Amino acid sequence: MSDPGVDIVFVNFITPFFVDTEGVARGLTEVAKDASKPMVACVMTEKEGWKKTLQIFNEGGIPTFDMPEMAGKVAAAIARYGALQRRQESSPVSYNGIDIAAATQLIEKTKASGRSFMAQADAFSMLSAYGLPVPAYGEISDFDGALAAAAEIGYPVTIKVESEEVVHKSDAGGVVLNIKDDAELTAACKKMEQNFPGATCFIQKFLDPGIEVMVGANRETEGLGHVVAFGLGGIFVEVMKDVVFRLNPLSADDIDEMICGIKGFPILEGIRGRAGGDIEKLKEVLSRISMLLRNHDEIDEMDLNPIFSYPEGQEPGLVDVRIKLKA
Repeated sequence: MSDPGVDIVFVNFITPFFVDTEGVARGLTEVAKDASKPMVACVMTEKEGWKKTLQIFNEGGIPTFDMPEMAGKVAAAIARYGALQRRQESSPVSYNGIDIAAATQLIEKTKASGRSFMAQADAFSMLSAYGLPVPAYGEISDFDGALAAAAEIGYPVTIKVESEEVVHKSDAGGVVLNIKDDAELTAACKKMEQNFPGATCFIQKFLDPGIEVMVGANRETEGLGHVVAFGLGGIFVEVMKDVVFRLNPLSADDIDEMICGIKGFPILEGIRGRAGGDIEKLKEVLSRISMLLRNHDEIDEMDLNPIFSYPEGQEPGLVDVRIKLKA
């Protein structure tokens, strides 16, 4: 137990009847009594004849389990708990230049309209109020408005239908990407008008794809706050389910653990000759989102997917957002 290479002792009992199991148990509990490292035991045998042995383990503070799988899970939980205990807790990060009043007005505007989801332009305006990197955007209702907005934003652009009912806009034909000129934009607007008569559209600068990640948040029961998720984005979040969760507010340690904790983290670092993403800038995105959620408890759900992460020195791109307010 004094060996620095030993972190935890896992005792697996599959023992012949002639072994003095009670003596072994007493010896182990004596060692465990003065040890600074935990011990767990798996007793895979008929329990009736082992009552005294199990009693010795239990009285000595060594938990016992029937199967090694459960004992292994408990050992892993002990290790995680130890890591949390050793961690130097840091405070959530705050930023200057945040326009809380503007964000609050956008929430009130949504409530007054009777909507549960913020309009896309308002949701992006809210992100912008917190200094988050969003592409240039605007709201359009006709061809002339679309052409004027594209002239201001600059091609290429993307247009999306503005509708609470359409959750997965791409699947429903409610998104047209990488529109390069006026002719393509006019054709895209006609397509939207056919598919979604009378609906307004949202236009934004088209960004080249980067490494896709996502950030999500759900407001839990009253008083608990938001649970924040981070993982690989795009379709990967549904297929790979490579997501890490933490309770808001997020400390710097929480954010480090969320980003480094996904299985896809090597992709963000750069793998097999492919450029990675700017991890420090992703940390800032999570910090600012945490601050937004701290200041606006009215937010019930938030989904930013995908967020494009680019090589070091380039700002990420938050290209899609859904914000739902609590009823």
